[in-house]
Amino acid sequence: RGIVAGALGPVGGAPGDARRSERYREAARALAAAGADLLWLETQWDLDEALDALREARATGLPVAVTFALPLRGGRFVAPAGTPAEELLDAVAAGGAVAGGLNCVEAGEPLARLAGWASRHLRAPFVAKPSPGLPGQVLAPDRFAALVAPAVRAGAALVGGCCGAGSGHVGALAAMIAAEGAGAAR
Repeated sequence: RGIVAGALGPVGGAPGDARRSERYREAARALAAAGADLLWLETQWDLDEALDALREARATGLPVAVTFALPLRGGRFVAPAGTPAEELLDAVAAGGAVAGGLNCVEAGEPLARLAGWASRHLRAPFVAKPSPGLPGQVLAPDRFAALVAPAVRAGAALVGGCCGAGSGHVGALAAMIAAEGAGAAR
């Protein structure tokens, strides 16, 4: 049997906003009741919101993964508030996330550097789920996999594709991982 992940994206709201917590609580409970095996908090960009969502999702008793969608600044992934990706990932791992990483970002060297850092320091498996591009600018599957390969070599434990990814991209990632000799280990 496969694993079913129920995804939750950001809902917005200020820190301590009871409505924000309630929205995450309702969505997490609904996904758990529907049979999800794992809850996936994706496209987070604010640490307070990510931690609030993580707390509500963990209350279901299901494992929870958290990924952030962050812009590049000076060759590093950084939240709009200025928090580096490393601090965000440390915080969600300390908060009980079973995996943490990035989604909807560009594949390439900055992602590989972060994967290398995570493989040495993060207390949870690192997720690399970049986007191959937007409509009209989507990378070919083999090119996308080639750009993700350095992150795999650096230690990314889970890889996938975000916006613009199709079955060809997933197939190219699977072939790349098999060629890298990581097969079942990834």
